[in-house]
Amino acid sequence: MFCCLLEDPMNAVEEVFDTIQIFICHFHFLRDIGKDLFGDDYDVIRKCLKKHSIVTELNNLKKSLEIIIDDNPQLIDGIYDCVEHREITDSIVELMPVVSSYTIIHWILEGQNQGNGYGFPFDRIHVDFSQRLLESEKQIEALKKLELRENWKDNKPFHKLSCKLKKVVDDRVFKGAMSRIQPKIKVFDTLRSAMRIAKPSGKKGLNDHGMDEDMQTIKEKVTKFRHWMVEEAKLAEDKNYTGFMAQLDKYWDKLFTDPIEVETPSGKISIQPQRTNNIMEHFFRDFKRDHIRKTGNNSIGKTIRAMIADTPLIKNLENPHYMKIILGEKKTLEELFASIDTAEVKQILEKSRTIDDKIPQKIKEIIVKKDLPELITNSFKKRLAM
Repeated sequence: MFCCLLEDPMNAVEEVFDTIQIFICHFHFLRDIGKDLFGDDYDVIRKCLKKHSIVTELNNLKKSLEIIIDDNPQLIDGIYDCVEHREITDSIVELMPVVSSYTIIHWILEGQNQGNGYGFPFDRIHVDFSQRLLESEKQIEALKKLELRENWKDNKPFHKLSCKLKKVVDDRVFKGAMSRIQPKIKVFDTLRSAMRIAKPSGKKGLNDHGMDEDMQTIKEKVTKFRHWMVEEAKLAEDKNYTGFMAQLDKYWDKLFTDPIEVETPSGKISIQPQRTNNIMEHFFRDFKRDHIRKTGNNSIGKTIRAMIADTPLIKNLENPHYMKIILGEKKTLEELFASIDTAEVKQILEKSRTIDDKIPQKIKEIIVKKDLPELITNSFKKRLAM
């Protein structure tokens, strides 16, 4: 199976192998057509998030709230009951905004882990993250007005979180890109479902070789999708979608080809080629991993480049001034390495492991809820209505 979406190589293959049938990999076709459809908008969103350093800002606020929570561990049970049972106990009312903000931040950051292993444009982690920003900002605005003890100072964590979220949410460029990308994603995901591969709910990642469904059925579903796009006036007239449909039309025959007739001793049989080359790519990925495991090298080219980059460092060992800086009071490299306190090194390594973000188990259990910020808001409203 050839997987080639560039015009010149395709023409060359057709000319040289004029008797060979050429097929398009469904997975890679979808990937390329999706990138063309909303890759630019996605890049704008990514750059906006980076410009505002929102992940860093949220992590910094989370750490400051974590100090209070560490001193009041009952808050974790409190927010869990708040989400699961809509109950806010009297003992934690004062600090509910603290643990609520802390939990919502975790929920926002979890948006970065929503991919299914397919890569862009199938996985859109920056869009998932941004949608959580938008939803959280909406709920935080409501929470700022819900004073459980009729004391606005209790809600300071909400105000701080609101300020950080608004920097991104109120960015006109960001809002424009998010507005444009949503309908495009809907169209793309509809085509994914029609082609029965890399579905939005799929979990197979790059090992997805398409659902076991005959090509004629898939063709009928994609034909129905194509008619729907033509009937939708907004889509038919939008240049973004006309290019999308042009790509679909251009490769239509190579996407939905008839089975290959093969002569066998038992007579003719029909063989339907694989819809993707992911199976072959999976083989090469396994082969590459085995090579790395055996040699420790990712590729020969990378090894050569590393050798060239490291050569000046080795030559510096011949420079007495350089060696004096490196060795200090020691006479040799061996003596220098021997002086290193292994216990201290182990302690530093262990510390670096514990520095990694720690999420309490009960927080992990509730941040999987898609409507978590709204659930917290509703719990606050229920408490005030009592």
